[in-house]
Amino acid sequence: MKALVFLFLLVLSGCKTIDESFTTNLKITSTEIEWIVVENADVFCSEKKNIRVTWFEVITACAEWRLDFSKCTIYTNKELTHSTLGHEIRHCFEGSFH
Repeated sequence: MKALVFLFLLVLSGCKTIDESFTTNLKITSTEIEWIVVENADVFCSEKKNIRVTWFEVITACAEWRLDFSKCTIYTNKELTHSTLGHEIRHCFEGSFH
C-alpha cells in the first residue's frame, strides 16, 4: 500500500500549476497566430506532428512555427484551459523550451 501511495505522489509531482514562473527567451516579439480546433489533439499532435510523450500523458494542444517565427499555428481540443493556450502561445514566441 505504501508503494502505491508513493507511486501516486511521484506521478502528481510532475503536474504544473498555472502560477509557475519562468524566464522568457523571446525569439521574436510579434507573430501571426492561427488557432485550429481539432477533434482529438492527442491523436493529431502525436501522429500528424510527430510529438512524442510518455505513455501516461495526454496531449491537449500543440504548436508549430516557421523557422523565422513569422507565423505560428496552435492546435487544440475544443475544451482546454487558459494555461494550456498560454503555454502554446509561449511556443509561438520562444520555440521549443521543454
